[in-house]
Amino acid sequence: MSFKVGVYVDAENIRLSGGFKMRYDVLRRFAERDTGLVQRLNTYIAIDRTRWDQDPSYKEKQTNYLKRLREFGWYIDEKEVKRFRDEEGNTVTKANADMELAIDALIQSDKAFKVIAASVPWDFKSKGDSLDTWNGYREEREELFSYVEQNRVEGVVLLSADRHRSDAYRIARPNGYDFHDLMSSHLTKPAAYSHPTLEDALFSYNRRPAFGLLTFDMAAPERTVRYQIVNIDNDTVYTLEIPLRTLRLTR
Repeated sequence: MSFKVGVYVDAENIRLSGGFKMRYDVLRRFAERDTGLVQRLNTYIAIDRTRWDQDPSYKEKQTNYLKRLREFGWYIDEKEVKRFRDEEGNTVTKANADMELAIDALIQSDKAFKVIAASVPWDFKSKGDSLDTWNGYREEREELFSYVEQNRVEGVVLLSADRHRSDAYRIARPNGYDFHDLMSSHLTKPAAYSHPTLEDALFSYNRRPAFGLLTFDMAAPERTVRYQIVNIDNDTVYTLEIPLRTLRLTR
């Protein structure tokens, strides 16, 4: 039985993390293993047009590199490098592809449920005024949520972490369906190191180390995602069921 596979590569992020000379041919073969049916092979690559116009060697290397990737069957999304001046007058270059990659993955998926996972909470209330959650990137969060609504992407479920407890939040949206932020990252921390529970959450648990369990029920008459908090005593302390029909646009 074959299964569909989509691969989305943030090439600039990988390069900055030391990922030079990544083997795109090997990555494709890995995606096709065990009867995998590749639907998308997208890579997002930074191109410095200023350097392209001024440096023949750079232009030749980049041209050959892009040509080779296309021969391997990859679609290339070229992100133009932009230059900015920081507060100290230094030139800073950026070519972020994070948002485009996430949006493409959502729009190009035909699955009933789509999961977006982040390492920090999506809900602004989860960590007070701290800016190291999406609270510090409000415009970017709104851009992503608005793209979901404008492109009528349904079935989106949000996962997050970075709080020593297990929570669930509802994020109300005036122009679309409400999102749910499902957060659990309290499995290895004893109770003494947990964060306080919050009344604003749909539920909030910190009494025992626990993990979040997601179950996608596609066989039931009403397709549902079930989020359960299970502690280390194997007790299910909270359950939240989100029917697919509540993750659909009504207008």
